[in-house]
Amino acid sequence: MEQEDVAKTELQRKIQNKDPSVSLSELFGKSGLLKGFKRVELDGKNTAFAACKKCAVIVKYTSESGTSGLKRHTCKAATPTGNQTKVTAFIKRKLPGGVKTRVARKIARFCCKDLRPFAVVEGAGFVSVVQELLDIGSQYGGAVRAEDLLPCARTVSRHVDGEYQKSKALVVEDLKQCTNYAVTTDLWTEEKTNTHYITVTVHYITVNWEMVNRILATKEMVGVKSGAHIRITVEEILQEFGIQSPNNVFVTDNGSNVVSAFKDYVRLSCAGHNINLALKYVFDNLEDDNPRHSPVIKLLHESKTLVSHFKRAGLQNELDQTLKQAVETRWNSKLLMLRSINDALKSGKLHRVLLARRELRFLNNIDSELLEDIIKLLTPFDEATRHLSADKTPTLHLVLPTKATLLKGLLIQADDSAIMKEVIKWLLIRTWCL
Repeated sequence: MEQEDVAKTELQRKIQNKDPSVSLSELFGKSGLLKGFKRVELDGKNTAFAACKKCAVIVKYTSESGTSGLKRHTCKAATPTGNQTKVTAFIKRKLPGGVKTRVARKIARFCCKDLRPFAVVEGAGFVSVVQELLDIGSQYGGAVRAEDLLPCARTVSRHVDGEYQKSKALVVEDLKQCTNYAVTTDLWTEEKTNTHYITVTVHYITVNWEMVNRILATKEMVGVKSGAHIRITVEEILQEFGIQSPNNVFVTDNGSNVVSAFKDYVRLSCAGHNINLALKYVFDNLEDDNPRHSPVIKLLHESKTLVSHFKRAGLQNELDQTLKQAVETRWNSKLLMLRSINDALKSGKLHRVLLARRELRFLNNIDSELLEDIIKLLTPFDEATRHLSADKTPTLHLVLPTKATLLKGLLIQADDSAIMKEVIKWLLIRTWCL
């Protein structure tokens, strides 16, 4: 018998005997086959096998073999033998409504006591923990006390590094199946602490022609964020994962330091960022003393003032949908702000709230007709940004058609106001430069 067969047989025996040295963890990936299997770990280390969730039979699963072994597996749950898990163990039992209500109440109290968001119950990690607790309860009975099972915070913190190393090893293994990678990177600032970070994400296509993107690291950027500093940091991260190569293609924004960092590589400008820059340039360069510019400047200023007032005065709950503030660093947020105000105006709620407080002055300089015109003008740019920002499908081939569509939509119409004609003309010029 081959050495690999001996290892597989021994591992299968350990699983059937519920040996504590063997554990199973979820498989992550795009293939639907992975949902039916769990990775087999021996003494906390990954093995070259995955176990069927139904019959517990193990099959080979590595980056080299891919999902071929999983595809060939014939589940034996319907005809259990020996110590294999019986199919009845996997039949879903319908829980009484009262049980689910009790759980919902406990979770509600948990969220209130521990100040956790309600959405915690929808997180994959939380669901995985609950399932593990149910499995332990099924195996050891109901005599187990929660206090005896749950670890303390310090114990959890000690396991974080181990879990990171385990996940990293899986990513490194997965990356070995490719030879060419695209890399996106961006610098950002955490507002409360004013700490600067850089995030690096790798994009690649698997042997099964599935597009995958993985965030490799987010690191603090200490010191001057020069091109050399950025390049060294990114190359160190890629080297750590074994994919540093002169053939890597980078997609970034147009910051001079970022452009300088990757001048020796193939670098593409992010189309979504370019669209945002075009819009920013137009609105930042409107002139107060130009009669065709000033109404737009006033509309944007008064809209920001209105949203700020509603937030400070605690009036957001009076509306069906809250007003949104424009943020310079957030793409298309001007449109989001104007839409929220327009919707509130149409519902009548905005007018009624301000009337009751004798504050209709906040609406005096908001031209509803111009408001709708600007929304109509900006909407295609928002749609274009979303269209080009997909990460599960290729979008490079959509850049030029999207640009052509935007230009076509910027044709000046005879019934456009003088103000809109001026804004359209500016946008047309900047869109040509995309």
